[in-house]
Amino acid sequence: RSKGDYAGAEPLFRRALATNEKALGPEHPSTATSLDYLAGLLASKGDYAGAEPLFRRALAIKEKALGPEHPSTATPLNNLALLLDMKGDYAAAEPLYRRALATLERALGVDHPDAVRLIQNLGLLLWAEGQHAEARDLLDRASRFEATNLSRWLMPFEEAEQRSLVSSLTSADVLMSFHLDQSNAERQAFWALLQRKGRLQEIRALQQRSARRQPELFDRWHLAQRALEACMGSDTTMSLLAGPAGKTRCGSGNSNVAERKRAASEARLALEAAVPRGERDLGVVEFEELLRSLRDGGWALIEIANYRVLRPKGPWRERWGENRFAAYILFPDGRVESKDLGEADRINRTVTTVRSLEADPNSNMVAVRRAAKELYDQTMGQLEGVLKDQSKLYVAADGDLGLIDFGSLIDRKGRWFVEDHLVVNLTSGRDLVRLKRADAERKGARGDYLVANPSFLFKDARALRNGATASA
Repeated sequence: RSKGDYAGAEPLFRRALATNEKALGPEHPSTATSLDYLAGLLASKGDYAGAEPLFRRALAIKEKALGPEHPSTATPLNNLALLLDMKGDYAAAEPLYRRALATLERALGVDHPDAVRLIQNLGLLLWAEGQHAEARDLLDRASRFEATNLSRWLMPFEEAEQRSLVSSLTSADVLMSFHLDQSNAERQAFWALLQRKGRLQEIRALQQRSARRQPELFDRWHLAQRALEACMGSDTTMSLLAGPAGKTRCGSGNSNVAERKRAASEARLALEAAVPRGERDLGVVEFEELLRSLRDGGWALIEIANYRVLRPKGPWRERWGENRFAAYILFPDGRVESKDLGEADRINRTVTTVRSLEADPNSNMVAVRRAAKELYDQTMGQLEGVLKDQSKLYVAADGDLGLIDFGSLIDRKGRWFVEDHLVVNLTSGRDLVRLKRADAERKGARGDYLVANPSFLFKDARALRNGATASA
């Protein structure tokens, strides 16, 4: 199914369903799970009429066997709501989303990944319905939950699993699409972008340092968090298209969940206490902390992000559109401005041309300037009206665009951009916060100090002193 081979997958899902019905009975929760998988497959290939009664039957089985408040009941609730959502029956889908969300939050907590997905699903439905104020608040809430818990979610996993999970977290793309469609979520979209860029690299570095320096504490936390995830994972994913989660339950009731939560929390706190503050994940970065770095010298931060356009209506696969670049600018006075820069493929082709010409010492200067002017028109040139007299710029761009020296572009007056601007490339605006925190940490730890009469060039300072005394 994950490969899109629906014809090959369907008979296997039907066989699994028949096996569970015969071995466990038509009312067993595992039969409901098989129904959910088969219904999800049918929905993925557009057979909504075939999927809906299967989702409804799965929901009825879960409610009867486990109770309406059990977290496993939230899965068929959400999947049925998502199906109705894709059909355009928003009035029927909305109460199911809200009920599934309330069930999950009571059972697993408001910061569980499945609850975050449900918040986002509900926000997208409200966007499609035209309820933009509540949609914006819900999408922002999902983004904040994601940013706050990202380190805890990712740390127990290996790199391949981390990258897979990060690719499934779409809050920044969703908020950017919402903002650029509605023009009323600019700060929220920029905030979500700021939490995403460079975050995986931070968490990977922390994970490697912790495993190397505190192996016992890291292993204790890793095992406790894995046990908790096994206890809290859903029987099926909260999306029709993502595939089964493959996690196991740890027992009935919430007491075992609470015990494992406590064990994981205690292990995490012990590990965090052993990690020097300057080496920890930056976590959530707020505008005010970033602005302190920009105000020192009157800088502006430009984040240029590659995002995938999302439209709130229609089948899920058809909602995702083309990749585009967008620029978000944070000025030292706290203003945020933004601009959609256009299709990513077009800009990336120009980036390739510029880099190829600049790397070749035999390139014709006319061709170099022409390509640099074209890239300027596609990027910084579109920001002229917003930047105005702002001449000191930190620029953090995604992908190969981040390898471009923006100072070497040619503006519309035929001048090198660096002639009128001071440009510093960053991986992310988070770099500024990291440097600021590290500087404060150094000053707080050491204070001012004086080094008198240092001998830097001699391995044996004592021999130097003795020699000086003898010659005197």
